[in-house]
Amino acid sequence: MAMNDGFPAADNPQPEILPPNPEQPEPKSSSQPFPWKRLIFAVLFGFIGWFTLMVGFGLAVLQFIVVAVNRAPNEDLKTLTANLGQYLREIISYISFAQDEKPFPFSAFPSVK
Repeated sequence: MAMNDGFPAADNPQPEILPPNPEQPEPKSSSQPFPWKRLIFAVLFGFIGWFTLMVGFGLAVLQFIVVAVNRAPNEDLKTLTANLGQYLREIISYISFAQDEKPFPFSAFPSVK
């Protein structure tokens, strides 16, 4: 009985080397460099988005206070929070490569009507 590292050879089979899968395409080497500039902007907009989200939560609390006092929401706060929501949407779209146009301050601030 042949021994391999203290174990019988039959109990320690060697893995098979499989041929490449013809249905799976070869990975293509990209001729375009990595988008470092976009990565930096994505991180920057990630922080801006986080701050905007916190401001949105603060405005939501303020709107609840206004509703508790006046029994009606403040229209200006509704418009502002809707615009902030649209701005967050643009930030997420840019970060996730769904759009290439940079959000505010590199373009106009979104306005929901």
